[in-house]
Amino acid sequence: MTEINFSYSIGNIAAQPPTDESLWSFNNTSLFPAASLTILAQPRRNGPGTLLRQDVAQALGLCNEFRSINDHINHLISAMPALANNRQDTQGVLQSMAKNGVLESSVTAWQRLTAGHTEKSRPACGVCILTCDRPDALKRLLDGLNALPENTERIWVIDDSRNAGHLAENAKIVAHFSKQSPVKISHCDNALRDNLISYLESVLPDATTSIRWLLSRNSWGNQPTYGQARTLALLLSVGQHVLMLDDDVIPEAICPPVTASQLRFRSGRDRAAIVWASKADMTAQEAPLEKPPLVDLMSPVGAPLGTLLKTHALSHRSLVNVDGSLTMRYHANSAILISQCGYWGDAGTGNSGSWLAYQRADTLQNLLESHTDLEAALGARASWSGFKGAALTPYGTMSAATGVDHSVLLPPYFPVQRGEDIMFGIMVQRMHPDSVAFNANWAIRHEPIEKRDNHIPLSPMSAQPDLGLLADWLGREPADQWGLSAERRLADMSDQVWRLAEMNQDSLESLVREHLASKRASLLQICMEHMGQLENIEKLKGTAQWRGFLERSRDNLLAEIQDPDRTPLSTIANLRDPEGMENLRVQGAAFAKALEDWPSICEAMKSFKV
Repeated sequence: MTEINFSYSIGNIAAQPPTDESLWSFNNTSLFPAASLTILAQPRRNGPGTLLRQDVAQALGLCNEFRSINDHINHLISAMPALANNRQDTQGVLQSMAKNGVLESSVTAWQRLTAGHTEKSRPACGVCILTCDRPDALKRLLDGLNALPENTERIWVIDDSRNAGHLAENAKIVAHFSKQSPVKISHCDNALRDNLISYLESVLPDATTSIRWLLSRNSWGNQPTYGQARTLALLLSVGQHVLMLDDDVIPEAICPPVTASQLRFRSGRDRAAIVWASKADMTAQEAPLEKPPLVDLMSPVGAPLGTLLKTHALSHRSLVNVDGSLTMRYHANSAILISQCGYWGDAGTGNSGSWLAYQRADTLQNLLESHTDLEAALGARASWSGFKGAALTPYGTMSAATGVDHSVLLPPYFPVQRGEDIMFGIMVQRMHPDSVAFNANWAIRHEPIEKRDNHIPLSPMSAQPDLGLLADWLGREPADQWGLSAERRLADMSDQVWRLAEMNQDSLESLVREHLASKRASLLQICMEHMGQLENIEKLKGTAQWRGFLERSRDNLLAEIQDPDRTPLSTIANLRDPEGMENLRVQGAAFAKALEDWPSICEAMKSFKV
């Protein structure tokens, strides 16, 4: 007999008072159009289906956050005032949805997130410093290293310098610090890189193209190879935990200049920031923490989620106001595969306009209240950026200090272009969809040695073919990913890239146009939402400049939407290279093959000795 509960209307269920302190979230239910203008609500985990009226389904869509039944009712009435006259009936419907499993209780969610986890032994840890033509920064960082993560086996200096003089100077710096360090320090220079490549080619001759594409700078000419250096760090730490540090950080933990919150599940949009007019103003707000930052950053890496939540002494009530959709993929053994922290000083942003457009309302309000010239304020490189407390997010983004668990199979980094960190985070989530990224409740001091521009342009928002578009494409999670191995999921991503590389020109351009249109529509929506708030901030110092940015962004996006390039990929590719499209296909095929060969490359590295 089919289990179907029929709930056509509000008002046909007797309301019962809550009997416990549970919070409830509409977070793991599929909705399907059904007969007679009804919607079938089917819990994904288990439980009977429930037929709903369309307006009831719409109301449930506003119940994602964990709240008490009474708080859900108040929230629904504020969004749908007509429900004020049906409060008791609304309560009855919500209680019925809770009883049928359409709403998940915080008690059930907490049990799923904390019960039955298995502890793992901690492998050795490698600390990898990524440096490129900045000997002074490298010396400063090595001089500041004190408390190292547990089980640190070696410190690697991954040297991506182009200047022969800087390579030689870095070698002297490494030799100097090696004499006084309790942990071995090794210099991964050009000679070691060449030896590593030669070794891998001898063991995996069929993967030569992939090895060189991932690791050899000769494949990329003068392009900055940020991702290549990070891939080297992964390979030198196969089977271990690895901490990657940009060379221009100072290993000090700074407390965020906001009221800290407890550990919570959050999305990337919950990041906050404060921008000061000068480094002197920023310094006046500094509150260094006693905790050793590198130890603290690595402590959760590899741990099961259940251990972390219990360590923070939380309870099911800690889920209050948390969007339940952020928790539904997790369980007690979900692994912390990436850890990161906030920035104190230079946030590293190159386009302040796009950065600002994605900021929280309170961040933007603070900035506009404090600064008339937004470009100059951001150009002062005096800011804090991070979460208002420790946070668990679906994937890692950009961090000047990043911990990863490479005792499990992880993807390589894309060798060139910026955005390699975000793509890495997205691919990790594709390979391990139930994994978690941990964001520490402090910021690391980030002070570039070189002088940077004192203005960051408010360039209008735009959507063009770039690495971010490929990351978006790979970030589309297939419904059939669950229950598969990480190797199988990596192979699926390789297949996706192969298909793009082999697609005929018209089909590929059509696909790119469609995704550019989607991205432009999303950016335009963000832009118009900001413009709708202008009248509320009209008197703030920076509003005039902000308005100008929004107007330019609106006009630019409308122009891109109304008169789109019919061959956007070819246009961008051919601007860089007369044979741009052909080379783009070659690089796409090389990336697909590299993903295909990557597990074998990692396995072979276990036998590489330095």
